[in-house]
Amino acid sequence: MKVKDKATGKAQTHYPIKYNYEDYDSHISYDSHFVTTLMQTGRGQCHSMPLYYLVLAEEMGAEAYWSFSPRHSFVKIQDEKGDWYNLELTCKAILSDTHYMNSSYIKAEAMQSKIYLEPMDKTNVVAEMLLDLARGYYQKYGYDDFYLKCIDTAEKYLKNNMNAKLLKSGYQTRLTLTLAHLLNAPKPEIMKELSPEAYKHFELMQAQYKEIDDMGYEEIPVAVYALWLDHIAREKEKSENTKQPSIFIKKSIEGK
Repeated sequence: MKVKDKATGKAQTHYPIKYNYEDYDSHISYDSHFVTTLMQTGRGQCHSMPLYYLVLAEEMGAEAYWSFSPRHSFVKIQDEKGDWYNLELTCKAILSDTHYMNSSYIKAEAMQSKIYLEPMDKTNVVAEMLLDLARGYYQKYGYDDFYLKCIDTAEKYLKNNMNAKLLKSGYQTRLTLTLAHLLNAPKPEIMKELSPEAYKHFELMQAQYKEIDDMGYEEIPVAVYALWLDHIAREKEKSENTKQPSIFIKKSIEGK
């Protein structure tokens, strides 16, 4: 797509964003799922691609919504009849809710709790960015009060607070294990005997686990996730065997 800059008069050719096969899960660099990284490199994944799409849609005055499935996110749009469509930017396709339900291991309880496949309004998207801030802060500094402040603030605005609950349970689990280590309490009953106050953190951890389970959350089974990884590997090989066009800037010529 060629876009002419009104200020400079220059036309720039933009090629489609490519999938980041090398670091799609940010195991090499945490920054790889940032929208800014996508804009700089032209490569993204299921986190940065939908967010970049939302930025462009908002700038153009178009309506688009962020949505989640297990370990994944995509864009939802709605036509004039009120019908919803899922834009799967990672593979350049329009997919149905049924596709995600069948291939993403979504339980019936999760659908009833509306933690997956629901369109998120802008307020909820911004709140999710606070959770991203908490994740990034943890990568650099670990758990502390600021980490919890990000999560608590996000929860005030999130309709779907599953990701907030997962982050908070991670904090509570680490705190409980640390207390158990300091007390030399290998079992909950020993912790309860040595320190009733510390045991309250164990109970809170268990309560958080139950809340998450009751909402229908479940980790994708290893076998299902392995199929996804195999798909990524095949798509990467296909991409490497396809010649990619080079990006160029076409300058306008005065007087032409």
